[in-house]
Amino acid sequence: MVLITSNEVIDLAFSSVEQITPGIIKETKIEAAQERYIRPAFGEMYDAMTEGRYPEFVNTYLKPALAYFVRHDVIPEVSTPVGNTGAMLPYTNHANAATDKQRELAMDSALNSANALLGKAIRHIEAHREDFPEYKPLVKCPSIRGGMIL
Repeated sequence: MVLITSNEVIDLAFSSVEQITPGIIKETKIEAAQERYIRPAFGEMYDAMTEGRYPEFVNTYLKPALAYFVRHDVIPEVSTPVGNTGAMLPYTNHANAATDKQRELAMDSALNSANALLGKAIRHIEAHREDFPEYKPLVKCPSIRGGMIL
């Protein structure tokens, strides 16, 4: 079960001037982001969340982080769509395709926001351990302070 809808991803992680439609964000992309970023951070609690437990925590803390992880993961796909003739750069009369550096900066920004919000969620759980008995992360999430990994 996905923890967030494509509409929620758009509302939480994209600005109103970004033209992203819900069909661009596939449910499988959301599932992949959950498996890649959320399951390792929460371990057994991940299953509890996908079963519908902890809805307030998911809505308040997890959805914002997950939305930015999904944003990070969809940028390459929307930047370089694939067709019958291979990978192509998007072209319109009103805009130019972003450079590789600009795409990299956009992805880095999304990932930084996602990690900051994930850290906030984890700090909330650790401050209220008695409320989250299933919380046993599969991997220890590193802390990043001022660009330094701690």
